[in-house]
Order: sequence, then structure tokens, then C-alpha cells
Amino acid sequence: MKLQQALLIAGSALLLVACGGGSGDETDPQASNKVPASATVSVASYTQYTAGLLSSEWQQPVDVEGVIPPTSETAAPSTVI
Repeated sequence: MKLQQALLIAGSALLLVACGGGSGDETDPQASNKVPASATVSVASYTQYTAGLLSSEWQQPVDVEGVIPPTSETAAPSTVI
């Protein structure tokens, strides 16, 4: 009986240690709701960034206030799906 209790306590302790959270210092680039500056460098980068937003319907809305999409007089139009 004491062996069972010791194993149960040890198992519980291991589970608690294994479930411990990280330091919280990691930052997910998609966690921010701001458009990154790298997305507005060129038409291609902006198109790639916005296409990536469409892949997740659970993502938070993006704050587009003050964002000016890049334009090009020479680049061919991109296909939007």
C-alpha cells in the first residue's frame, strides 16, 4: 500500500513538472495584430503576407490602421484566390 502511494505521489509530481509552462519570453510573430514592416516592402511581400492571413480562420483581426499597401507600375497583377 505504501509503495502504491509513493508511486502515485511520484507520478503526480512528474506530471506537474512536465506540464510546467515556459518562461513566456517567446513571441509569436502572428500573435501581434500589427502588420509587420517587412510586409509592406514590396507588392510580392504584401501579397504573400495577406495570403498567409487567409489560411487561418481562428486568427485575431489585424490592425490595418496606417498601413499603406505597396504599389507597382511595372509588376504584373497578382492572382488572388
